[in-house]
Amino acid sequence: MLVDDELNFSESLQVAMEDEFAVSVASSLKSAREALKMTSPSVILLDLRLPDGEGIELLDELKKFSKLPIVIVMTAHSTSESYKKALSKGAVDYLVKPLDIAKLKMKLRKYLAM
Repeated sequence: MLVDDELNFSESLQVAMEDEFAVSVASSLKSAREALKMTSPSVILLDLRLPDGEGIELLDELKKFSKLPIVIVMTAHSTSESYKKALSKGAVDYLVKPLDIAKLKMKLRKYLAM
């Protein structure tokens, strides 16, 4: 699942990833929460800044799941504080946009094989 409000970025990433991964997209915390009621993604690519709050809010909510998804935080506004907070709340990785798609796919394969 990709949670990002930038439509062009989301569409581009979805197209780039679909050859290897099934990708669903949510554009806000609200839409991500709704989608998570119906599906249990293996991985969530989570943007930090969303129109209805900070993506990091979702990390605490995910702890209620019986099988915790792998969460990779993405941002174009990286700070050492947000990096530390994301990892302390359970994100397995923190990526700075723009993303290198080949590296992202490699990381996803590695995390999913664990």
